[in-house]
Amino acid sequence: VHWINTNAESNWHLSPDDLDKACEKLKSVNKLLILNSPNNPSGTTHGNLEDFAMVARKHNIIIIADEIYAELDFSGEYKSLTHYYPENTIISSGLSKWCGAGGWRLGTLTFPKELSHIKDSVRAIASETFTAVSAPIQFASIKAYSEDHSEFLENSRTILETIADYVYRELSSVGVYCQRPQGGFYMICDFSNIPNIANKFNDDKTLCQTILNEVGFAMLPGSDFGLKDDELLSRIAFVDFDGAEALKFIENDDFSSNHLLDIICP
Repeated sequence: VHWINTNAESNWHLSPDDLDKACEKLKSVNKLLILNSPNNPSGTTHGNLEDFAMVARKHNIIIIADEIYAELDFSGEYKSLTHYYPENTIISSGLSKWCGAGGWRLGTLTFPKELSHIKDSVRAIASETFTAVSAPIQFASIKAYSEDHSEFLENSRTILETIADYVYRELSSVGVYCQRPQGGFYMICDFSNIPNIANKFNDDKTLCQTILNEVGFAMLPGSDFGLKDDELLSRIAFVDFDGAEALKFIENDDFSSNHLLDIICP
């Protein structure tokens, strides 16, 4: 496994140039890139997909495009890498994120015909690992995938974007460095610029554990995602709200962001 570092200055985006340089250094003939967009943990979305496709073709990279948050891209106009690099892109997706059904784990992999040999191998491994998804999830997924959920998804994106903007503004106002999410429900927070925190903590795990113990707010340390533990980074998930109430409220003609926040997360 080869890590390609990203940073806050680039909005945690992997650049095609960095990918190209990393591939030039690799001696392995077989190259596989996992590209998650909208991204967990940062909430950012890659927009330079044509450039990625050029680099991928140059180095014959197989890409797993993890698009499980695609329907939650706040723009509502998510474009898959398969538009630019269909022959070597495997789409990974699933039920739980867009459907608001955390724990209902039904995943999908979509292979191009050029990679049918890999599909056959993955299918064989899967059949020997878990055989099938549990029956309740299968029945739920039939309904989820057989109906039009465009209005539900549009409302979900509006709700999540409203909460994301609020969290971003509030954290930024007290000195926590973060980027505004572009999709999903995650955000990376940098506490290193807050003196009383930077002087007290040497690693992100201790910081997150202390905040959990003293405030009751749970975060994951950045080091869980391959970031350096001394950078005092964490991932937050803004999902603690009444989703059913939010969907009901947002259908009103007099919908306002501030009122929504008062209703669903008082």
